[in-house]
Amino acid sequence: MDGIKDITVSKPLPITKPFDERELRTLAASIFIILFYFFFWGVFFPTSPTPSFVATLLSVSAIANLICINWVYNIAKRLNRNTLGWSFFALLFLPIALIIIGCLRKREKVS
Repeated sequence: MDGIKDITVSKPLPITKPFDERELRTLAASIFIILFYFFFWGVFFPTSPTPSFVATLLSVSAIANLICINWVYNIAKRLNRNTLGWSFFALLFLPIALIIIGCLRKREKVS
């Protein structure tokens, strides 16, 4: 027992607050994106699409993804998180990135 030291907590753990409006909007948007992927690509996609339909669909999807990646970037910046890492994660897994970053709390800056 000589090698065991008493551990003291210098700062009490913060009490978690309920979700605010921004976090709820982020979670709602990610759920909408997931539903869009499942229903539109699975149910509403025609069996033999024309090339112009595919080009239009890919263009609209790319623009929507870039807007959402910018949203993830801004949220990461506001929460003092790694903006480049979160943007890259959102590029690969957009709905999952929105859900996770919507649930994170603001990180205190380390000086």
